[in-house]
Amino acid sequence: MTAGVSSYRVSGTDGDLRVEPGYEYVDELTHHLTVDGKTTSKTFGKRDQFAPELEYFSRCILEDRTPEPSAEEALNDLRVIEAILESAATGKPVPLEPQHRDRRPSLGQESKKPAVAKQEPIHAPSPSLK
Repeated sequence: MTAGVSSYRVSGTDGDLRVEPGYEYVDELTHHLTVDGKTTSKTFGKRDQFAPELEYFSRCILEDRTPEPSAEEALNDLRVIEAILESAATGKPVPLEPQHRDRRPSLGQESKKPAVAKQEPIHAPSPSLK
């Protein structure tokens, strides 16, 4: 069995971003950004991530509006995931052409809801590698 780790790191040419916890939605999140060897950290308070998303998407349906992020954003996410998988398989960087978007998600869409309490699993073990 391996130790439980809840963080991820994204590396680029000028630095990297480490997020802790990376996969838990009821704790504070801390971003550790390192650029040119200098690290700065920023902590984001606990909040419910999913309720605002569901409310926003529901409003889009009721008001016949296209949600943002859109399906185009999802396709771009898949391009990146496919490139990551190819890079992992070949051990080589996979260049991607930049994608221009006329619309993008904005901070004006932000909606905050109070954090939810962590729920205990019911008849299910915590996910882990064995």
